[in-house]
Amino acid sequence: MPYSYFGLTGQSEISLGQWESRMKPARGRRPVAADGILEAAGRVFSKQGYYRSTVDDVCSAAGIGKGTVYRHFRDKEGLLTALLLRTADELDARLSEGRPAAGGLEGSLRVIARLTLEYFSDRPDFMKLFVREGTLAIPAVRVAMAGVIRRKNLRLAELLGGRSRLPEAAVFHGMVFGLLRQKIGIANEKIHPAREAAFLANLFLRGFKGNRRKS
Repeated sequence: MPYSYFGLTGQSEISLGQWESRMKPARGRRPVAADGILEAAGRVFSKQGYYRSTVDDVCSAAGIGKGTVYRHFRDKEGLLTALLLRTADELDARLSEGRPAAGGLEGSLRVIARLTLEYFSDRPDFMKLFVREGTLAIPAVRVAMAGVIRRKNLRLAELLGGRSRLPEAAVFHGMVFGLLRQKIGIANEKIHPAREAAFLANLFLRGFKGNRRKS
């Protein structure tokens, strides 16, 4: 089932494995050194832009040699894609911590929207990296993003009533990330997470409840 995010469409989270094949094989847990490399890559890409940055720039920021980078990542695309996936994991962890305190469906939707808006409001350069620079056009990044979207939509669909609610889940996420794309990625405007999360949740539920009555 198709879904969209920043104008991206995809079909299956299984394709995420195509990205993983680009990474150097590793045994057990990813070494801590890889996290430090990603931190440096994030700083460099945010400051200089992805296309103007080089692996040498990342090495200088991390205080390491190229060999260390290539032990963990095959190339600059691998760095950017791993950075995207790590960001998705961090956001998932924040959402998992916040959800238990939510009350009912509307409360859960507000929490999801608010925490997502807060997360990216604190990291505007990351949003601009993908929106303004067009890095989603990179095949490996598109594949990784498609997998992230699929997982998020599946989780939300269960909250909404099951897999048959995937289209509605995609719509809600599209509303949240569409607002982020417009305000941070394009207009460079300030976001008010709590207020805008309440608005998005209310707007979505009007359509969702009406559609459920028809079905």
